[in-house]
Amino acid sequence: MSRESGNELNLSLVLTLARTMQALKQRALPLLAADGLTAGQFDTLKILYQTGPLCVKDLLEKTLSTSGNIDVVLGNLLEKKMISKRPDPQDGRRRIIALTEKGHSYIEKHFPSHVELLRKLLGALSVAEKQQLKMLLTKLGNKL
Repeated sequence: MSRESGNELNLSLVLTLARTMQALKQRALPLLAADGLTAGQFDTLKILYQTGPLCVKDLLEKTLSTSGNIDVVLGNLLEKKMISKRPDPQDGRRRIIALTEKGHSYIEKHFPSHVELLRKLLGALSVAEKQQLKMLLTKLGNKL
């Protein structure tokens, strides 16, 4: 493979990854938008549902968000009364984010639909192909 064609393959791969993620998001967003949530808000609720309360820093890392964006996401979820924000009893400078009863009920009701949508969207791949793709993407991510 020539150096030039290797560069073209790299560019094509990055574009394909970006387009695939964009297509996945576009398919998932109508489900969320019907409830007035953004993908970032749903992701935050899902993570809190799966892990329990987290400090803002840990939530920031798990959502792959930016500090400015997480503030907006948390502010909107606080307005919707889906999360609570309280001082960390061990370190008053930190804030702990937790699901409220409303947030817990919402994610418990809607998470199965989200999982089913992902099953359908990723149905073009076999289990073995999904495992291989995950392994390859993890390998790439670990080198970045």
